[in-house]
Amino acid sequence: EAALVSALERALTVPPGGGWPAIAAALQDPAAVRLLVLDNAEQAIGIVAAAAERLLALSPALCLLVTSRHALELDGETLVDVQPLSDEGDTAQALFIDRARAVRADFHASRENQAALTELIAALEGLPLALELAAARVRSFSPAQMLAQWREAHPQYDGEVTFYTDSINDLPLCLHADRVRL
Repeated sequence: EAALVSALERALTVPPGGGWPAIAAALQDPAAVRLLVLDNAEQAIGIVAAAAERLLALSPALCLLVTSRHALELDGETLVDVQPLSDEGDTAQALFIDRARAVRADFHASRENQAALTELIAALEGLPLALELAAARVRSFSPAQMLAQWREAHPQYDGEVTFYTDSINDLPLCLHADRVRL
C-alpha cells in the first residue's frame, strides 16, 4: 500500500510522506483532479480496490479510470472490455504513429525503427491505451529505447506476452492525473 500512496501523492502533487490525510486534502480542493487513471491495477488488485473505494469516499466527484485484466468488484464499477487492435491494415501501428506525431511531428515508421516498433506494439498486445501511453514517450525515447526499457521491466519476456505477476514490486503502478471537468 505504501507504494500506491506514494504514487498517489506524486500524481496529485502533494508533499511526499503526507499519506492519506494529504491526499484527502488535495481532493477537497475545488480545483482538484477530477480524473485519475490507475494503470496496471492487476499488479495489486486488492490494494487498488481498497484505495479506489477510499478515493471515491473522499471525493465523490472524482472519476477513476482503472486499467486491469481483473474487475475491482466495487459497487458502481463499469467494465469495458477493450480488445487489442487488429493486425489487419496495421491499425495498431497507425494509432501509435498518429499519437506519436502529436508529440513529435516528424515521427514516422522507418527502416531503422520498424522492427523495434513492430515488437513494441506486439509486446503491448495492440491495446489502444498502452499504445497511446507509449506513443506519448517518443518525444524522449525511440521505439528501440522503449522496447529495451520494457524488456528490462519484463525480464521474463520471451516474445510471448505474459503480464500476470504476483507482486506489486514486479511492475510499477502508473498513475496519471488530469485537471479536467467531467
